[in-house]
Amino acid sequence: MPIASNYLIAKVVGLAVALIVVPALLAVAQRNEMSAAQFDVGYAYQTGEGIRKDPAAAIGWYRRAAQAGNVGAQFMLGFMYRTGEEITPDHAEALKWYRKAAEAGDGASASEIGAMYEHGVGVIADSREAARWYKIAADRGEDNGAANLGRCYRDGRGVPQDDREAVRLLRIAAEAGDAAAQSDLGVAYGRGRGVGRDEVQACKWFTIAINSGDRDAQTNRTFVVKRMTAQQIAQAEREAKEFVPKPNSQSRLPASLQRTR
Repeated sequence: MPIASNYLIAKVVGLAVALIVVPALLAVAQRNEMSAAQFDVGYAYQTGEGIRKDPAAAIGWYRRAAQAGNVGAQFMLGFMYRTGEEITPDHAEALKWYRKAAEAGDGASASEIGAMYEHGVGVIADSREAARWYKIAADRGEDNGAANLGRCYRDGRGVPQDDREAVRLLRIAAEAGDAAAQSDLGVAYGRGRGVGRDEVQACKWFTIAINSGDRDAQTNRTFVVKRMTAQQIAQAEREAKEFVPKPNSQSRLPASLQRTR
C-alpha cells in the first residue's frame, strides 16, 4: 500500500497509529517523492491530527504539493487564503490557486471562484462572471455550484430568470445533501414556483433540511404544516425519513472544515 494512503487510514484507527504514520509521511514528503504525501502532511498540520497544529507549516506543505500539480493542495491553499483560517487572508493568492485547480478540472474550485465574484471578494463583484463559474462547477458535478447557479436562475442574477431551471439545479444539490438547497427546494414547492405547488413535498424537503442542519427550515415547515392534513404530514415525514443523500465526489472540503466555507 502506498505510504501516502497511510495517513487516511490513521485518521480512522486513531491518534496512536497517526503518531507512527505521520513521521513516515514526513520522511517521504521531505524527499519530494510524492505530492500526495505532501498534501497529507499539510492536512495533518492544518487539522492537528497526529501532529501539532501549525497553519504556517500546512501552507508550506500544501504549496509544495500544489506546485507539483496536486489539485487538492491547490484547492486547500485557495481555501486557507480566502478564509484566513489562522493566517492572514490573501484573496489574490486565494484566487490564483483556485484558478489553477479549476483549470485542471476541479469543480469545487470553480464554485469558490463563482462565490468570490458573486460577493466581490478580491475582485469586482460581477454576477455574470459568478454565474459563469457556477455553471462550470455544476457541469463538473459540483453540488454547491449547482445550488448557487440555481439561485442565480431563481433571482435572475447574471442569467435570465428561469424558475424551472432553478428548481432543476437546486434539486441536484438537495439530493446530494446540501441543507440550504433542500430548504430552498421546499420553498419552491410551497410557493409553486418552478414546480407544481405541493405541500407534502414542501414539508418533506423542509424536514430533510432540518435534519441536515438548516436553521431557517423549521420556521418554513411550521408555516406549511398549517395547511396540511395529518395524513399529508405523516406522508411527508415518512418520505423524509427514507431520504438518503447522494454526496458528490467533487466536493473537496473536509467535513471538519465545512463550518468555515
